[in-house]
Amino acid sequence: MDGKYLLKRGMTWYVRFAIPEMVQDIFGKKEFVQSLKTKDFQEAKLLKLKFLDRYAQMISGAQKQLGP
Repeated sequence: MDGKYLLKRGMTWYVRFAIPEMVQDIFGKKEFVQSLKTKDFQEAKLLKLKFLDRYAQMISGAQKQLGP
């Protein structure tokens, strides 16, 4: 069971990913939360992957804006 980054609200699964503290000001929030629009846990595990990849890219871009 790999429910990491998954959150269930009611019957719907969401992906939840914490934003590193150093770039939270850029995004204006502490975490990304997005509905996966599914009630099925197995489907949610697959759907979360595209969001996690997108979030990682966004955070990487924000870190580059901050510089070394």
